[in-house]
Amino acid sequence: MGNYNFKETDLFVIENVGNLVCPAGFDLGEDDRVVMVSTPEGDDKPIKYPVMFRKA
Repeated sequence: MGNYNFKETDLFVIENVGNLVCPAGFDLGEDDRVVMVSTPEGDDKPIKYPVMFRKA
């Protein structure tokens, strides 16, 4: 990705399909963070992963 011209990109999505613990601690240089969870996963996610939800 070192040669990719991000200045010409309107939207670049970095998806994590793993757990919500690890990515919260990494600075990827993003402007915004969004957390999306599905209803069947339960309503405990903000309590279980507070750092991710605070940074989103």
